[in-house]
Amino acid sequence: DILTAKFLGKPVVMFPNSVGPFRTSIGRFLSKLALNNCDYVLVREPVSYEIVKSLRIRPPKILTSDTTVLFKPTYDSSSDSYSNPVVGVSPGIYSHSVSEEKVYEYALAHAKALDRAIEKYGLSVVFLPHYVSGFRYDDLEVSKLIIREMKNASKAKIINVNTVAEFKSLIDRMDMVISSKMHPAVLAVSGCVPTLCIAYDHKQTGFFRSLGLSKCVIPLHELTYQRLTLNIDYVWNRRDEMRALLRERVPKLQRHVKGCIKQVMTHFEGR
Repeated sequence: DILTAKFLGKPVVMFPNSVGPFRTSIGRFLSKLALNNCDYVLVREPVSYEIVKSLRIRPPKILTSDTTVLFKPTYDSSSDSYSNPVVGVSPGIYSHSVSEEKVYEYALAHAKALDRAIEKYGLSVVFLPHYVSGFRYDDLEVSKLIIREMKNASKAKIINVNTVAEFKSLIDRMDMVISSKMHPAVLAVSGCVPTLCIAYDHKQTGFFRSLGLSKCVIPLHELTYQRLTLNIDYVWNRRDEMRALLRERVPKLQRHVKGCIKQVMTHFEGR
């Protein structure tokens, strides 16, 4: 841990991560104590950066982005083909974050909105569960719940891959992605795939804000069929524009992440 590393005289760097929110004074105190024992604090999105600044910690603070943007596909999925444009969906609800009634409302909103998108745009839907644990309401179970409520379930399927490389390769081939999880959204964006994010906290809203894509975010507590439908239309009808925007901004983001990490590592060379 941090204190052990400091006792042994080792440098401690918090690699790009999110911080907060702090709901208690004890949480704020403990976080400030931990961060003050770091030599560098790298933060992956602007909301967390403002939270870190408010703590008035001593170590240098660097705002960069999630290192997942650097991940490159190494799995060849070119043999997989789709006859229609395809939307990838990575749904997920963290355990105990909402009631069972809200889980059902979440699944029903997705089912109805995806049915409409299939009928309006001639899409196919591929569910890409990210967190598969066997526990209640993991991404695989939520995907099955949504399909169970769909009228056009024959136009949807679940692909449950075994590796991150497979996941990245598949998500890069989507025409659009809808994700409730942070890392599927980052993996999609890094592949310049137009993405709609259903955000459960500020690490997602902050990341999309840093790309100028705040309109592509729906807070989880505001999710309804109507809101999801409007946002699917928004992203789908601007997908060429969004791809162009991401092709411009993602490489800059990647260079910045690499540069920040190199800056910190260079600082400790020879120690």
